[in-house]
Amino acid sequence: LETLESLANHNERENEEIIGLRKTVERLENEKQAKQQDRLKFEMELEAVEENYRKEIDDLWSMVKSLQNENKHLSSSVSPETLSPASMIQMNFSCFTLIYELRSLQVFQLVDTRKSMRLHISYFTEGYMKESFGGGRTHRLLLYMLVCILESLFSAPRDEDLTVMIELRELSNKQKEQIKELQRDIETYSCEVENLHNSIEKLIRQNEELLRKNASLQKQGRMLVEEKSEIIKRLQQTEEANFKLTKLFKDASRQCKDLQQSQQEDNDNAPRFTLAELREVLQEKNLLKGKVLELEEELEQLRPSRRPGSAGSDANQELENK
Repeated sequence: LETLESLANHNERENEEIIGLRKTVERLENEKQAKQQDRLKFEMELEAVEENYRKEIDDLWSMVKSLQNENKHLSSSVSPETLSPASMIQMNFSCFTLIYELRSLQVFQLVDTRKSMRLHISYFTEGYMKESFGGGRTHRLLLYMLVCILESLFSAPRDEDLTVMIELRELSNKQKEQIKELQRDIETYSCEVENLHNSIEKLIRQNEELLRKNASLQKQGRMLVEEKSEIIKRLQQTEEANFKLTKLFKDASRQCKDLQQSQQEDNDNAPRFTLAELREVLQEKNLLKGKVLELEEELEQLRPSRRPGSAGSDANQELENK
């Protein structure tokens, strides 16, 4: 009876353990399904985040490449002995800038609290390690190392890190504002360049018009030069004719002066009368005219009685005598 009781008790304990194990298995299966769902959800969220921040990661990779190229250039141009502390600090600052930019991504904000984050990391890494390495010591060691690394990455930053991150965020915002201002300046410059291009085209058209006008003015200038040469030729001919006329005028003036001098000499030698003598001469002239008229009348009266030839000859003789 005691043996049966002990066996019954042992059987009950085993049944209880079996039931507990079944519950544990069910619980683990439920947890596994929940983990799988969480894993699928995490992968979906991670894919969405990767899709959203792919461009930013590409930019960071380009930044890394540029920093590597710059580091190579600096290492090739400056030796470590001659490298100043300021340049070392600047290089370290560039590296830390890249690290904090990576840490500031919103991928690390998918889980709110540290506890849930640690559980999430543990479940995710444990399942991945079991699938990859099995459940041995290597699995536990790698799991512990990976959890430590991820916890150190996802751990809350220190005050100094927060300050640096805030400063870097402000610097990034300032640089974004500067980039926007530069883009606006570029747009303004592009508008100015377009306006200058239009002005240049307008000036080219004006230059062509001025060249055409200049050609016409040159043609008119050549015509004016030809006309000027013709006018100068005519002027020379006119001057020659004027010179000849001037010479003739001088000769005529000299001859006139000689004639005037000769006439003056003749007038000086001619007899001169007074006014009274001239009056007496005029009176005598008038008397003679009167007598001539009387004689003509007498001749007219005597003409029928005498022959015309004798009468005319007598009258002419009397007139000659008078």
